[in-house]
Amino acid sequence: MEINTLDILKNLAIILVAAKLLGIVARKLGAPQVVGEIIAGLIVGPCMLNFVSYDGFISGMAEIGVILLMFSAGLGTDLKELIKTGPVALLVAFAGVIVSVAGGAAVYLVFGFGDGDLLPFCGARGEGRGEARGRRPHSKKREHRKMHDGPEHPHGHCV
Repeated sequence: MEINTLDILKNLAIILVAAKLLGIVARKLGAPQVVGEIIAGLIVGPCMLNFVSYDGFISGMAEIGVILLMFSAGLGTDLKELIKTGPVALLVAFAGVIVSVAGGAAVYLVFGFGDGDLLPFCGARGEGRGEARGRRPHSKKREHRKMHDGPEHPHGHCV
């Protein structure tokens, strides 16, 4: 398989420009920036305009992005605060998984997607995608707080 550098750069440019523009639009409309970025992916991807195809390179870059996002969330986490809020955070996370799986299963059943053999996996697929998205707005709030409320706690904040 030959790697075409021009195609890679074109895809990255389209992704970055579309995500940034629609992220700004979403923020101006009062929605989180990540909502605009997701909509940008839908518009420029294979679902609509097909400007960017979901190939091995894009998939690999997405995996690296998730790894970096989770790493940066870890860097900004205060371990003492995490331990203090651990039981409540665990309960909320568990409830989030249950609601996501139940919601995915309900959509699967209501809209009649197949005969039910994939039912256990449909909610889990949606839950796995929500993990990374939940982190970003908190880091933005932290940046806002740092700009307007003075210096941040030296160990960061629990996300």
